[in-house]
Amino acid sequence: MKLHRLLIVGLTLSGFSACSRPVSAPDAPPRSPLTETHARNDSPTEASRSFEAAISQFNQVRRTPSDTRARALEARQMIQNEANLLQDLDGWNAMSDDTLETVFDDTVHSSHTRADIRKALRKSLHCGNQKCEADIGETNVSCPLDCGRLPISGYNMGTQCRNVQNVFEPKSLEEMKAVLRDLKSRGAKKIRFVGSRHSASSLICTEEYAVVTKGLNRVLKLNEDEKNPWVEIESGAQLGEVWDYLDRHGYTLGYGYPFLRAATLAGMTATGSHGSFRGEYGVSSQNIQEMTFLDLDGNEKTLKPADGDKFKAALVHLGNMGYVYKLRVRIERDFNLRATMNEIDGPGFLDRENKKINWGELCEFHTVAWFFGPTKKAIRICFNRTTDAAEHGAENVMLVHDVSGFRGKAAKYLMHYGKTHPSYMCKVSDLRVKQVLNDSVFVKGVSKSGGEERAFTVVGKSSKIFLSRHIENTNPLFNIHDLSFAIEESRTYEALNFIQEFSDKNKLCLPMTGVMLRFAESNGSSFLSHVEQNGPKKRYIMADFFEYRYFNMDQNIQDDLNKLRIEMFKTLISKYRAVPHSAKNDDWIFQYAIDQGIYNRDHYTRYFKARDEFDPKSLYINQYFEKFRNVAR
Repeated sequence: MKLHRLLIVGLTLSGFSACSRPVSAPDAPPRSPLTETHARNDSPTEASRSFEAAISQFNQVRRTPSDTRARALEARQMIQNEANLLQDLDGWNAMSDDTLETVFDDTVHSSHTRADIRKALRKSLHCGNQKCEADIGETNVSCPLDCGRLPISGYNMGTQCRNVQNVFEPKSLEEMKAVLRDLKSRGAKKIRFVGSRHSASSLICTEEYAVVTKGLNRVLKLNEDEKNPWVEIESGAQLGEVWDYLDRHGYTLGYGYPFLRAATLAGMTATGSHGSFRGEYGVSSQNIQEMTFLDLDGNEKTLKPADGDKFKAALVHLGNMGYVYKLRVRIERDFNLRATMNEIDGPGFLDRENKKINWGELCEFHTVAWFFGPTKKAIRICFNRTTDAAEHGAENVMLVHDVSGFRGKAAKYLMHYGKTHPSYMCKVSDLRVKQVLNDSVFVKGVSKSGGEERAFTVVGKSSKIFLSRHIENTNPLFNIHDLSFAIEESRTYEALNFIQEFSDKNKLCLPMTGVMLRFAESNGSSFLSHVEQNGPKKRYIMADFFEYRYFNMDQNIQDDLNKLRIEMFKTLISKYRAVPHSAKNDDWIFQYAIDQGIYNRDHYTRYFKARDEFDPKSLYINQYFEKFRNVAR
């Protein structure tokens, strides 16, 4: 399993792709089963024994009094051996109850019986075997890995939009205008513009027509005025494309963005995506100077700061104001970055004696992966500008770097059953920290052996050090769901201490990345950004929880297995006033936040007034967002 499945932080909503011919969204019949690509070598008994041996070796590795590197290498080899031994589902399904009790020896936090859970898990494990099995309920909604994803779905297939009637994919401005005219002639009542689809919620869905727009991705103009440099781009332009263009001309976008190259700038703007910067311009929408929309007649409407509430509504519009054709984005002269990665002592990071967080020396761009629970470790990544020369070959590979040691189905088996046994997942969490610290996410160049030389401190160009190497959006082994909250800085210690105490009590760990912590600051520029709900000049800690979810599982059992996490997230909202990120999270979280009075009523009242004037027929607002009208006065 690769870290890029786990650390994705960019969110896109509007950015855009390919061919103006409408593509009808299919119903949900299963497609023909595919030929299996793996060999069936192990008998059930042999696979069961192999798994028991692998777990025994896993536990032995943890007890071995060796140095970190040796332990990580042993663990990596152990799990590789396990992947070679566990060839198919039959071996796992044949395991006896006694074997399972031996492997997972702590209490399941569930009101369901072990037999019910085991049955549900085994059913879920079938998703990914390259057979669309309708007899066990697999469809392109419940199991997109095997049955094909719907035309509009989230980047990791966690969200499937089942009610879309037609999908259009224009490649140019002319084709886009033709699509808009066509939608008008059809009498369209609901339209959604989507792009790279890194939003992990129902925000991307619509009840009628969808237009995929990432094909419109040109850089239109570069202004090199020293007092106000900017770049004008079509909204489908991805972060990596724009940054590479600017790099060739001696400019950079700055710190207001996540590491993800594939997210569109329009989508990050629309969803209030952010980097990790304690100051202005740390949120992507704060860097926008103008936005130009197209209506169904192809007419342009440009909004600027002088347009007041309409511009503030447009900055973080969550897809509710129509097609953004182009954006004018603040840029700055290019600079080199010194990047470092190091461990922060876990107990020292959460300093309970003095009731504070010890971040270490704060950097310009500062993010921490905090592995709470028994692991009590924190890994910091830090960027600072430098005048030092860039090292040849220096590059960030965070999002494509294989650090887990897990391979193939073995990882899937472990994570499926491990999630139902929290203390086991804490063991995995402990091991993952050691593996991450053993092999940096920064490349310094080419080693003498011809491979990549890793380093914990590198200097490189901002385009290479800030952005990770490109991610290929292949089918994920897991359904990774991102739950993200903004916690006002004054409440940070109390909130993180609660997470630690809750984990200690319930043996709860998130072994993927723990919780990713980043910084952001409000500046009063928008209404809906999750960092703007308490007004300007407020600093926040952004907490991202990357959760593994099951495909094709009864929702009651899935909710039961997630009940501890649900309780934790509810407490963060109700007691510590954590504001959910609008483009991430589960739908129930937003309703709970509304019920708890988290959102700024004045902001939402002014937003809906401006939005409804801009789109009086409500063509672009979907069912997902209609619930927020309850916030407005």
